Amino acid sequence: MTHAARAVRWLPRAAVAAAVVVALGGCSVAPQDHPVPWGTGPLPGVTAVPAAAPPPGPRTVTVFFLGPDRLVARTRSVPVGDPLREALAVLVAGPGPQSTPESLRSALPGSIHSLDVTVSSGVANVDVPDAFDRMGSHQEILAVAQLVFTVMAEPGITGLRLVSGGTPVELPTETGRLVSRPVTRQDYGSLAPG
Repeated sequence: MTHAARAVRWLPRAAVAAAVVVALGGCSVAPQDHPVPWGTGPLPGVTAVPAAAPPPGPRTVTVFFLGPDRLVARTRSVPVGDPLREALAVLVAGPGPQSTPESLRSALPGSIHSLDVTVSSGVANVDVPDAFDRMGSHQEILAVAQLVFTVMAEPGITGLRLVSGGTPVELPTETGRLVSRPVTRQDYGSLAPG
């Protein structure tokens, strides 16, 4: 191999080495008379990278069933999805087999197989069948208490309104008084878990 051919072969490597030397030469800090603190904020020109979201997986919701004399909270693991819808699905399904001696039940009519919900300004609007308000008044109070405690267990929910056929349903408070406003847990305080 001739001397000229060897020089051409090494030319790209020499060019890379020269570029590195030039680039590193521009990365220096000028001498300072005294130490300069970096501060606590982000470095200039550095963009924060958000943390990766945790992988989707089951989550826990709290639902309320009826015990002997008041509501009883139970947690259930539900699949990924809208937690409010999942909590209502668990409530509709009922308490299921229990590992505790207390007998839990639901006041929701057995004819309800699912409940649709939308949230507006923090109020959960739950769509119920027409037959919902035809239950006995005491049973209706218990069913509404179960619903209001369950939906308000989710963050950001401030009250419950039942809707049937697009029309708001008047709801009985624990005293039996019908109200047209959204109800809250305070309207069923005597049924609150101990």
